[in-house]
Amino acid sequence: MFTLNIIVLTMRDLSILFFLISIMTKTSEATRGNDRYDDNSSQEIPSYRDIAVKCKHLYKVVTHMKLTALQLDETKHWSSLIKEIREYNVIDPISSLYNRSAYLIGSLWDFYLYKHWLKRAEIHNLKNDIIQQKRVITVHRNVIKSLENDLKNTNCPEDHKDNSFSKWRKDHPKPKAVDITAAVKRNQGIKCWREMKGLFCNKVKLNDALEPETLFVRVLGDRDRRLMNFDFINVNWTGTSRVLKNIWDGIWFEFDVTVEHYEKIKSYFTLHNDFVNIIFVRLCWRHLLCIEQISDKKQKLSYGAQLIALLNDYKQLLVIQDDPNLNYLSNVIEDTANKKVDLKETISQLKTIIEPLCSSLQCLGVADMDLKTVNQNTIMALNADKEIDFLNVRPDEIDPLFNVKDFLNELRGIFKDMHLDVTRTFLSHIYHSLHAPDKQIKQN
Repeated sequence: MFTLNIIVLTMRDLSILFFLISIMTKTSEATRGNDRYDDNSSQEIPSYRDIAVKCKHLYKVVTHMKLTALQLDETKHWSSLIKEIREYNVIDPISSLYNRSAYLIGSLWDFYLYKHWLKRAEIHNLKNDIIQQKRVITVHRNVIKSLENDLKNTNCPEDHKDNSFSKWRKDHPKPKAVDITAAVKRNQGIKCWREMKGLFCNKVKLNDALEPETLFVRVLGDRDRRLMNFDFINVNWTGTSRVLKNIWDGIWFEFDVTVEHYEKIKSYFTLHNDFVNIIFVRLCWRHLLCIEQISDKKQKLSYGAQLIALLNDYKQLLVIQDDPNLNYLSNVIEDTANKKVDLKETISQLKTIIEPLCSSLQCLGVADMDLKTVNQNTIMALNADKEIDFLNVRPDEIDPLFNVKDFLNELRGIFKDMHLDVTRTFLSHIYHSLHAPDKQIKQN
């Protein structure tokens, strides 16, 4: 019987876990046939067939990793060895499981990232780099541990267990390189044969979605300067670009599948989440100052209501509806529009929210704001024209919220070509690993 492990996450964990998920189907571009992907399958208990598929794939990958591990100590074989490791087709297994019960992918994520690390890590120089060789050996063995832990916890049915590697080792107590290479070639990934009636066939291959830059939504870091330049933010982004770049490089510089490295991946997404939150909170801070100076009650309420609506759009876009800081911001916007708030106290609280975020991102974003001439002109115009519909502003009318709308449109554009549903599945694996202490692999 397959055991389903339930992981209890904190509210903060859930906020980070889902921060990249788009608003239902609006920003998710991956499709399943004519239908959009959904994550409903991850909530269901997997079928016997789904477990069988996972077991087949896992045993194949474990065998591949154990066979290639036999040559890790032979430096003369490093070039062909790395080529053999990288050539294993893991995209089909991931796609197959994703189309069934996405969270069953499990440790295949570790093997997939390991392959990409080998591609990035100047492996062609390994023959003469003893330190890097030791690093590859360590990571390789940790990936095997991860795969074997996954197998153990999947509880594969007896008729789907594979002992072919053990049998092969008995027949080859001292295998030569040629024997290992031949065994690796025989142990190719599962093909999609018609006679198997679709048991292992993939509905969609996730080639594009699995590119690391797409999986990690690297475009957020690439467009950091553009996001920083939105009107009225007035933040000194001293070292933010460097922090975002360094956390990305750090994922691949000393890659591993340990709990320490999972924390580094989690930190990568956390920092990007905090980055966009700083910008949005600062934008709203500026508008709180404007709302306070609107004299007409109806206009004040309309302004506040539309800002709250945009805040809700932002929370929905990033799927962080339960973020306590943003919920606080929503409340103070409403209170400011109703003249029920001490704005100095509110600003002090907003500083408290932003300060730790900026500390991690090496930016200076907690300075006070002043309403500049452009804002004063806007306030005067709004006080003069009390009939502006903030939801449907005409081209000839002033729209004080244009910068918030432009920021949201920029985020939608960034997420447009991302396969955020696949990223969510990947992040689920990271969080599951971090919240399963008995299965964690520690740094050596």
